[in-house]
Amino acid sequence: MRVRIDNLYTDSDGKEKVNVVLDDDGVEWNDALDEFRERIKRQVVDERFEEKTVDEKFREMFREGDIIVLGGEDYKILSFGDGDQNVLLEHKPDNVGVTKTKQEIMDSMEEQHNKNKAREFMASMGIEEGATLKFTKKGGVNVEVTAIDEELNNFDVQYPNGNVARVNAQDTALMEKLGIELVSSSQEELTGEQKATLEREGNLIRNVVFDEVTVKGRRGKPRLIYKAAGIPGKRKSIELDRKSKKPEEGIPYVVHVVADTNEDDPLKGKLIVRIVEEDVTAGFAKKKEVYEKAKNPPPAIEINNETGEVYIGDTVVRMAQERGVLTPSRARFETYTLDERTLGVLEFIGTSVQLGQPCLLTGETATSKTSAIEYLASITGHEVVRMNLGGHTDTSELIGKFVPNDGQLQIKFEDLLRNKDELSEQSREILEKALSEGRALDEFESKKIADFENLKIDDWRWQDGKVLEAMKKGAWLILDEINAADNAVRTRLNSLLEDPPTLVVSEHKGEVYRILTPEEQESYNKGVLQGVESIRTGYQAFGTQNPGSYKGRKAMEKDERRRWPRRIVVNEPNADQYYANLVHMTFGDQPDIEVDGKVKFRGGDPKELSERVGKKAPVYLESEHAPNKREALQVLRETPGMKSFMMKISKFHEVAAGLAKSQEIVKGKDQEIFTRTGLIAFMTYIGSVVLLDRDWRPPKRISFKDNPEQLIMKGLEQYYFGKMIDADDRQKLVHQLVGVGILSGDGKKVVHSFSE
Repeated sequence: MRVRIDNLYTDSDGKEKVNVVLDDDGVEWNDALDEFRERIKRQVVDERFEEKTVDEKFREMFREGDIIVLGGEDYKILSFGDGDQNVLLEHKPDNVGVTKTKQEIMDSMEEQHNKNKAREFMASMGIEEGATLKFTKKGGVNVEVTAIDEELNNFDVQYPNGNVARVNAQDTALMEKLGIELVSSSQEELTGEQKATLEREGNLIRNVVFDEVTVKGRRGKPRLIYKAAGIPGKRKSIELDRKSKKPEEGIPYVVHVVADTNEDDPLKGKLIVRIVEEDVTAGFAKKKEVYEKAKNPPPAIEINNETGEVYIGDTVVRMAQERGVLTPSRARFETYTLDERTLGVLEFIGTSVQLGQPCLLTGETATSKTSAIEYLASITGHEVVRMNLGGHTDTSELIGKFVPNDGQLQIKFEDLLRNKDELSEQSREILEKALSEGRALDEFESKKIADFENLKIDDWRWQDGKVLEAMKKGAWLILDEINAADNAVRTRLNSLLEDPPTLVVSEHKGEVYRILTPEEQESYNKGVLQGVESIRTGYQAFGTQNPGSYKGRKAMEKDERRRWPRRIVVNEPNADQYYANLVHMTFGDQPDIEVDGKVKFRGGDPKELSERVGKKAPVYLESEHAPNKREALQVLRETPGMKSFMMKISKFHEVAAGLAKSQEIVKGKDQEIFTRTGLIAFMTYIGSVVLLDRDWRPPKRISFKDNPEQLIMKGLEQYYFGKMIDADDRQKLVHQLVGVGILSGDGKKVVHSFSE
């Protein structure tokens, strides 16, 4: 092939380029100068090259200091002389000097080049075991690939009559004679587990956008292929194999690598890939859609199984690749109510996940801070690692620690550490030094304390804390009551809250946990990235806390607040929200959510919502609650006038909670005595408890169906009046119950009517 260098220039990015013309047909191409030199090494040269001597060819192709690949191993060219003198090479893996002739080196590289071309052809054609091919030049006969020899680049095919033939993919003339086309592939859709494995191995690439390119086929005929830019920092380009589905213009895809045309060199060759799915995480870039105005308001929460997304109000969150052992059960949230307040909190959490920023929720006890995070995780499928912090918490519980590799010895050793006053002076000094530095004991310190305390422990192991567990799993980390922890513990978490998060585990081997670039992830998967551990995709940090006025809580300093860029105050429910919760729990209807007087998100029957979003990821499932709760809800549901009673008790509960918070009742006591949980417990009580009338033999059993007024009075006594120490406080609650129409003026009987 004759080629002519038409122009050498520097492009707008400062890269040296070369413009090359093929003299045979006038076709031009632009190439980077270093890439063109690679072409020269592969003998893409003018016809005069073949007339040169071996020495002249070698000098044109190589320079001293070049790294070349021979037989799959890297060698560095140290020196070479004139004529037939041998080439001195350095074998890179073990730095051993070897000599080879120039002809041996050129023959070896030509053989490797031919193998790479054959491997590229097989990968691009989708030639794999189980695939069906057509030999178009042999009467259009279909054959099945039965075996592949990747080392020799041969593959066996079986004809319809049962005969088996071996095909050499390096034989270009034979390939042209057969005229191979792919009929069908053996490839199946990847499962979530397969995708996770490919990603861990570095063979799953995200955000790949293909361009349609016309190239010359083997007989000079134009052929369409789809190419994409390589992984950042790598020279390998990406090419779509022929059996993969046709990509759409401008759409980012997740692809998996099926072949590397030059596995021996990370900078040369190309990656042959197949499309797995659209990559909706790539800046949520999507093709142009044809939009149609919805006839009815959408539900507040919706799952799109096709794109793997969860819609939360106006926010979208990517689902986890698969549910794990620590993923909260959806059944647990069967009665979780999506009112306007709750949806706003969920949207805030979802946006934090989308941005990958730490999220801090502040609010009174029982305002659904933690449960909101867990509810969303139950829908998206993410695992949750939760830890409740307090003054007793030390960093070893968060990060990890060395423990005896014997259960009984571990208990003894940890008991020693908890009772610092009983330790020897030497042991206390070691322990206090570690605590002052905001870290756990390292292995050496743990062994020293064991020795000082005459505890014989020969075998130790490292035990991950909650933070490391979450980072390794790619889970959501919830640090509950974070402002109840000591300053040393909170300081240890500072680097986790930075963007991007990092953690140096000085207690172990000093390894650094951080989010890796694609290049680093590839090296990490190969085991060549030392001292660094990967924070898996999906990791997200959450914190919850009560207001600083609570006992034992420590207000955050300005610098600490800065580390939580996403902060929200979760307010207490009001009467309307209590009522919506009770109605949803009992009758199954989610409330409509209105904006400016119009319904923006509709509620409705949760079962209908479950069917609409699809069986793969239903939002609501039948729970395994105790039978008495299911029966209680059934009783309440069948009682006339129940919704009216629920509105009244909700109004009362809101006022009672306000009185307690302002300390107009139970002065000097905890404020959080009236919570949503308590209200639900009250309703469950009146619907499920059976009382006895002992004036009869055998005693009569009295349920809510028999005497709702008696059950309500008993419930009020146990869940409201019973918390009042002062008679005046009790009378204030009675006054409120009279005001909402539940009790008579003297507060001695229920006047709400449960008739039709």
